[in-house]
Amino acid sequence: MKTPLAKVCITGGCGFIGSHLVDACVARGIEVTVIDNLSSGKVEYIAGHVRSGNVQFIKGSILDPYLAKTALASVDTVFHLAANPDARRGIEDPSVDLELEVVTTFQVLEMMRRQAGPRRIIFASSGTVYGDVGGLEVNEDFGPCQPISPYGAGKLAAEAFISAYAGSFGISGIVCRFGNVVGERATHGALFDFANRLKENLSVLPILGDGRQAKPYIYVRDIVDGLLFVAERADAQFDVFNMAPQGASTVEFLARVLLRELGLTDTMIKTGNTPYGWIGDIPQSRMSGQKLAKLGWSPSYTSDQAVEVGVKAFAEDLKLTEPFRTLLRECRAGIDEADRERTSISSTVFVAAASGRRFPEDPEVLALGMERGDGRGAMRMVSRSIRGAVIGAGLIGRQRSHSFISVGDTCLKYVCDPERAAGIKLANEVAALQGQPCEWVQDYEALLTRDIDLAFVAVPHNIAAEIVMRLLENRINVLMEKPMGINVEEAQAIASIARDSKATLAVGFNYRHYPAIARAKQLVQQGVIGNVIYVRMILGHGGRPGYEKEWKLSRAKCGGGVLFDPGVHLVDLGRFFLGELEPVQAHIATLHWSVDVEDIAVAIARNHQGAEFHLHTSLIEWENHFFVGIFGDGGYIKINGRMGNYGVQELVYGKKWAWLENGSQRERNVVEVFGNEDTSFSQETKLVVEAIRNGRPVPENHEDGLRATELVDQLYRMATVKP
Repeated sequence: MKTPLAKVCITGGCGFIGSHLVDACVARGIEVTVIDNLSSGKVEYIAGHVRSGNVQFIKGSILDPYLAKTALASVDTVFHLAANPDARRGIEDPSVDLELEVVTTFQVLEMMRRQAGPRRIIFASSGTVYGDVGGLEVNEDFGPCQPISPYGAGKLAAEAFISAYAGSFGISGIVCRFGNVVGERATHGALFDFANRLKENLSVLPILGDGRQAKPYIYVRDIVDGLLFVAERADAQFDVFNMAPQGASTVEFLARVLLRELGLTDTMIKTGNTPYGWIGDIPQSRMSGQKLAKLGWSPSYTSDQAVEVGVKAFAEDLKLTEPFRTLLRECRAGIDEADRERTSISSTVFVAAASGRRFPEDPEVLALGMERGDGRGAMRMVSRSIRGAVIGAGLIGRQRSHSFISVGDTCLKYVCDPERAAGIKLANEVAALQGQPCEWVQDYEALLTRDIDLAFVAVPHNIAAEIVMRLLENRINVLMEKPMGINVEEAQAIASIARDSKATLAVGFNYRHYPAIARAKQLVQQGVIGNVIYVRMILGHGGRPGYEKEWKLSRAKCGGGVLFDPGVHLVDLGRFFLGELEPVQAHIATLHWSVDVEDIAVAIARNHQGAEFHLHTSLIEWENHFFVGIFGDGGYIKINGRMGNYGVQELVYGKKWAWLENGSQRERNVVEVFGNEDTSFSQETKLVVEAIRNGRPVPENHEDGLRATELVDQLYRMATVKP
């Protein structure tokens, strides 16, 4: 049943969200009283409404009893938005959140209890009340809530007081737990911080944390629409609703969209090395909006769409303010001059101009900015068909070629291989598949001056590093097959160049993209098996006659034996499920093949929570074998096969001691079969291509490649070796 609003009080009504709520209420003909001490809000946001007589404005704190009583007199509903706008402020002084979250809420509730005024409160809470749950998508019934910041604790305590007053004094209370709100008029949050940092230095934008923090972003006008919806439609005495969109977006994506909208094409993003931006930060957050959807309301935008819309609106406002108006004008003048110099010496388009004009050399290319590819791996945005090159015409190069073509709106322009026959054969094959010419080139140096958006490097490890670094130095995005070079020193050199490059490096860890692996990750995040305590992986290669003569069993060409490759794949999967790992012990041996590298390896690593990762890989099992076991304190997940000649991929999961619930353990298992067609390369390639199109982070970048290689190197250094 709809309960129309007539007269409302909005605490914090001059702030980011509050001022938008004022706009919406006035548009609906609702009488509005605003109380705000202007500590972060701006009266100009509502000044027009005040002058027109549609809004009564009281300047002061809701903690002032007289002002609070005046503000709440004769209204039917209170939208309580007054709060500490900056979650980090409470880390420096926790009493701030006690006062601005808990005491202010208590003051409002007491005024509502004592006087003949509003009997309904709509409270602006936060998803931070859930705490750090490792990216699990949480609904309103999740518990226990264990906030990790004073801000989250203050919000949760305020919710508890509202619940108590609803139960004891008949006050109606609706709690709205917001995702991260973006849009124009932002007075706090990541966008506001980015703007302040850019005022100091347009050339570098620092990000707190590694940039991979992913939050559900919601556009401010969606939040306002949701608040008004619950105020009119929610009829329980007390209820809680998540207000968050589908999905989550990384902090780095937020930054890159802002730079794009400001036209700052050459601004470097500098990230840290920790997943946490600050003490109390929640690096991975997902919130379910299904409860509110069932009532009839959902946000208009997904998280990524909200970022696009909200950041664009924020940037448009920012461009009109000083010092940005002057700074951006000077920056554009410098970029235009650089463009003129660049186009005079090169016919190849690598850089997108801030002005948004088309390059005369290539009328298909829209200059969209979003070109910086440092730090955490967001590729430069490309608006036309994605142009690619494959370096290495072997098995993996062929797989990447086919995967790239299958994505759609792509064109593989070049195949590079020193062997003419192999190169021409693949180029002709590609041309037939895509219906467009594909040229063979013998030397990768020839590609450095070609118009390429993405180069796939699928060559022996000993020559990969030089090629990758040269491509990055020439602003060509790269997907290189694991590992990153022939040893940890090469991996470190590649990562160093990737961090500073205007192009981006993706590392081919396709095992992450097997459907059973992706499904296992989802089950772990959903808490199906409880807390993970142990992961075991086995990868056995069957070998073949003459295998000892192939380059993967040559230290000079490969860099190591099975611990290095394919072991680095398993190490990456260990990180995928358990986070960062520290080496515990390892053993390597050469038991059969007459080669200078190991043909069997076992290793153990451990994460900071004590969960263990066990690896076993060999070339002496005579048939291909792949197994992943993930064991939690409440159940298990087991994966067998990885398609192709490793067999159909099957995933089984079940509860611990399920046989106690009647029937056998096997009868209680859930079995999911994913077939025998290897889709991992195509899925990974698709994600990388989409990253180019949208300026988003690549699935696995140089930091992933470096960390996996460093862990393998540490295991080698401690390994016992069979005499």
